[in-house]
Amino acid sequence: MLPGKASEAICSQVARLLKEEREQRGLSLNVVAQKAGLTWHAVKYAETGLHSPTLDTLVRISLGLGVDVDRILAQARQRAEGKGR
Repeated sequence: MLPGKASEAICSQVARLLKEEREQRGLSLNVVAQKAGLTWHAVKYAETGLHSPTLDTLVRISLGLGVDVDRILAQARQRAEGKGR
C-alpha cells in the first residue's frame, strides 16, 4: 500500500475505533469530551474522520476513554492492513 493510502486507511480506522470504544463503554460524546478536556465537537470530528485529530487530541480522547493510545494506533494499523476485524 502506498504511504498516502496507508495513512488514510489508518486514520479512518482510528476514527472507527474511537467511536467503537466510546459506544462499548456506554459513554456519550459529552462525557468523553469532559473527561478529555475537549468540546464534544472535537470528539465527534475525531470519530467521524472529517478532521484528523492532532496527537494531543488523540491522546486526550484516549485518556478520556481509559484506553492506551498505543493500542488504538496498533489496532487501526492492523485493520488497515486487513489483519484485524
